[in-house]
Amino acid sequence: MVKMTNGFKIGIFDSGKGGLSVANEIYRIGQQMNLSINIDYLADFNNFPYGNKTKDELKKIIYNNVNHLFNSGNSVIIVACNTASIAGNGFFDELMKKMPVHIYKVTEGLSSLNTQLNQAKKILVLGTNFTIKSKFYRKKFNLINKNLRVFEIAAQNLVSYIEANNSLLIDKEVESLKTYIEKEKIDSLFLGCTHYSYVNHLFVNKLKGINILDPSVMIAKKVLIDVVEKKFKPFESDLNLNGIDYQNYQFKVENSND
Repeated sequence: MVKMTNGFKIGIFDSGKGGLSVANEIYRIGQQMNLSINIDYLADFNNFPYGNKTKDELKKIIYNNVNHLFNSGNSVIIVACNTASIAGNGFFDELMKKMPVHIYKVTEGLSSLNTQLNQAKKILVLGTNFTIKSKFYRKKFNLINKNLRVFEIAAQNLVSYIEANNSLLIDKEVESLKTYIEKEKIDSLFLGCTHYSYVNHLFVNKLKGINILDPSVMIAKKVLIDVVEKKFKPFESDLNLNGIDYQNYQFKVENSND
């Protein structure tokens, strides 16, 4: 095993707390890999929600957040937002030419789903307005399995309910989705927004026998494997990740306008 002590720094950003689900997976999987990881999490509350923004607006937000995390000494940055990852597709390559930083999108790592997608017959993609309108996952999934029927729902309200910790409205939204999934006989659910990871346990409890796919886990695994294999240069950090209770917000966050 590789032991990385007090120094490997990963910057993560999202609108609000959604991306903390990725930070939690980084920590959980990092422990299994015997890695010591420091995380800077930038919660872009001022621009919440990303899902209603235009592509040009999102590119400006992406630039500001990447620049902020880069200048804070992060050698790896994760865009822990499906909306921003899709909107900035191609733009990230331009940024990496200007900054010696490795940028990962939460949309990466879909190849790890090949087996599950090839076995699926009907999949529901939940996402923000921007993500669903882009048809990004519909196109990607049908390239893997051309016979897969892809259903899509823009669950933008669910994002807001999760951000506000409104358990009553969250439960109503999940119940409504359950009714739809059962009616359409859907066998797989893809969580196309990192905020949805907060209610993964509700989906698991209410949707028996449904295969739930969470990209937060996929990107965390991909980044940490690359950290070990590529041996990115570590930076010193004043933020030690000793565990994240991201359900209850017990984690340091930064405002993008600071």
